[in-house]
Amino acid sequence: MRFRLFFGLVTVFFVAMNVALWRSEFTRHGRFTSPVPADMVWRKVLTAPDHSRLVIEHRGRKLGYCTWAPNIQEGLATGRRMTDQPPPEGMIRQLTSYTLDLDGTVTLHPDLRLRFNLHLKFDTNQAVTELAASVRVRPDTWELHANGSAQTLSRHRDTPEGRTSRAYRLSEPGFLEEVLGDLDLTVPPGMLDALGIDLARPRIAAGLGGLQWTARNDWLQLGHARFRGYRLDLDPPGRVKAALFVSPIGEILRMELPGSTVLANDALMGLE
Repeated sequence: MRFRLFFGLVTVFFVAMNVALWRSEFTRHGRFTSPVPADMVWRKVLTAPDHSRLVIEHRGRKLGYCTWAPNIQEGLATGRRMTDQPPPEGMIRQLTSYTLDLDGTVTLHPDLRLRFNLHLKFDTNQAVTELAASVRVRPDTWELHANGSAQTLSRHRDTPEGRTSRAYRLSEPGFLEEVLGDLDLTVPPGMLDALGIDLARPRIAAGLGGLQWTARNDWLQLGHARFRGYRLDLDPPGRVKAALFVSPIGEILRMELPGSTVLANDALMGLE
C-alpha cells in the first residue's frame, strides 16, 4: 500500500513538472518568449556556421534570390594575420573581426534585372568599420565604399561612356542626401530620418548601423511547422519597422522589411 502511494505521488510530481515545463516553453508569457540581449543574438548571426540562401519577395511576388554569408576573421595573439597553415607552437588564434556578405539578383520586370552585393566588416564589439556595396543594372554599375576609421566614402559609376568617381566626408552635414542625389535616386522627405539615420552626424562605426534592436526568444510558424529561435525587432516609436527570425545557431530564417518586402529561407519556403 505504501509503495503504491509513493509511486502515485512520484507520478503526480513528474506530471506536474512536465506541465509546468510545457507552459514555460509554449505559452505566450513563458520563458521562451522572454527578452534576450540583442548583441548576443547578433553574435550568433555573425558567427553562424552556415550561409543562408534567401528568396526575395514583394507583396507575395517572387523577385529573386540572395545569399547571406557571415564569416569570422581570426589572427594570432601577436597580431599577425592567420594563414591556412597551422599556427606556430605556442601561438593561439583570436577573433579579430566579423564579415557579412549579401549577394543576390532581383528581377524587377523582364527587361530590368539588378545584381547587388553588400560587404560589411565589424569589429569585435559589432561596430561597422567598413562597408562596400555594388549594384549592377546593365550597362551601368555603381560602387560605394565607406571606411569607418577614416570617416570617408567613395563612389564610382561605370557606364559605356567611362568611369566617374567622387569622394565624400562622413562628417559633412547632409552627405547622405548628396550621395543619393549623385546616384540619381530620389528619396521622399523624412525617409532617412524614419530609418533612424542621423544626417547631421552619421558614423559608420555606430554599431549595427547605429539602429536600436530588441530581441526575444520566439517561434516562427510556417504552415503546420514551428521553429524555435530568436526574433530581432527594429521598432522605434514612429519609425520604420523590420524583423528578423533567427535559428538557435544564427541562421536567417526570415526577414520582414519595410514596404512589404520579405526575405525567406529557401529551405523553408515549401512549408508556408
